Amino acid sequence: MRRVGVLALLIAVIPAVAWSLTSAEADRLARGALRAQDTGICNIHHIRMRKKVVPIHWGLVVIEEPHYSAQLSQFPHAREYVNGGCEYDAKEDKAKHWRYICPECKRAEWQWALKHRSLPEAQWILSQPKT
Repeated sequence: MRRVGVLALLIAVIPAVAWSLTSAEADRLARGALRAQDTGICNIHHIRMRKKVVPIHWGLVVIEEPHYSAQLSQFPHAREYVNGGCEYDAKEDKAKHWRYICPECKRAEWQWALKHRSLPEAQWILSQPKT
């Protein structure tokens, strides 16, 4: 499976996790999420995920607390896009990108967003069509 921009995302975001998860816990969860994208089994809910073709999003990804810790620990496989990085690549943009999506992660993400409606991340989640 191709991991477009995943390692760059982890390197950029993990240091910002200090207030909700320890660095060691964030690292363990992030590595578990990467492994789960290879195996198709959710590292949080321990169920088989469905493989889906997803779009690629370009640009710097900034995930702030408390969303980042919640995403890592409660719904790491809810995101239905891959991160392409900061530099646009026309070839990558046209390629098919696959990602495993966990239905329990989607449910947990929705519940988190309902509890945090005032946050921009929650507003974006709630504005997306339910799949």
